[in-house]
Amino acid sequence: MKQHLLGISGLAAGVLCANVALADGGYYSGVKGAVASGRGGAFVARADDVSAVELNPAGLTHIGTTIIQIGNRFSYNQHSYTRNPTLDWGQSGTSPPYVQFPEVRNQTPWQVLDPFIGVASNFGLKNWAFAAALYSPAGTAREVYPNDGGQRYMMVRRNAQMLNYTLSAASKHNDVFGFGATVKWIAVPSLEYALIIDGSPFGNSVNPVTSDVDVHAGVKGSDLFTINAILGAWVRPTPSLEIGLSGQILPSEIHAKGTLNASLVHASMPGDTITLKRAAFPRTTFRSRCRYP
Repeated sequence: MKQHLLGISGLAAGVLCANVALADGGYYSGVKGAVASGRGGAFVARADDVSAVELNPAGLTHIGTTIIQIGNRFSYNQHSYTRNPTLDWGQSGTSPPYVQFPEVRNQTPWQVLDPFIGVASNFGLKNWAFAAALYSPAGTAREVYPNDGGQRYMMVRRNAQMLNYTLSAASKHNDVFGFGATVKWIAVPSLEYALIIDGSPFGNSVNPVTSDVDVHAGVKGSDLFTINAILGAWVRPTPSLEIGLSGQILPSEIHAKGTLNASLVHASMPGDTITLKRAAFPRTTFRSRCRYP
């Protein structure tokens, strides 16, 4: 009964204490799980639900029964950006105009699918616990900005679809210390990124605002198999004090392989196109790497 009360109070705290989160357009947006969120992410010590598979797998030994955890987080990720004014040296003439940029906002702020599904059980064993879970990383999956905004040379679109499949095991000794491990399979069904680039072939050209040969460049790829691992432990020197430790032990990188697409933003004629060529390769492909935290 105590565990059920903890889950309800954690959910209530997460709702009552919710506030506007400020971020610099980053991906990460907080921990998963009602209890972990209600504790402000302080869940490495005394982790006691299925979300321990990510934060501290050793905490699975605190559950002591069989539990099924299903949840989904709805989020509103409204990011805005205002570029500093600049002189547009790309314009002809001796006196470049002073350009001020309007604020741009993420055009897809709602994220309705951010799931966590897991089950944990001790299978009747006093000092052991096991778990399996499927969930998406806690983060902002999609952002879309206008092609003509001040951010156009940095990003106009991002869409990252990621899933984690985990298997965990944990053991404890007389409620004095415990340890656990999680093996994680990271799948990225789709990873998209797009921005506007200045396609001028002249190295000395300066176009800080826009140019007649701006190119909309986008990459789209996937990586369906990346292995990751987490080790965790806790120790209780006194009945009222517990210390937890957890960390990723297997360095891993996501290698997304896919295609590159490019098109002129302002085509002067209907037949204007871009041809992508790569020496000694019949097709143009890309490989992007990003380290998983």
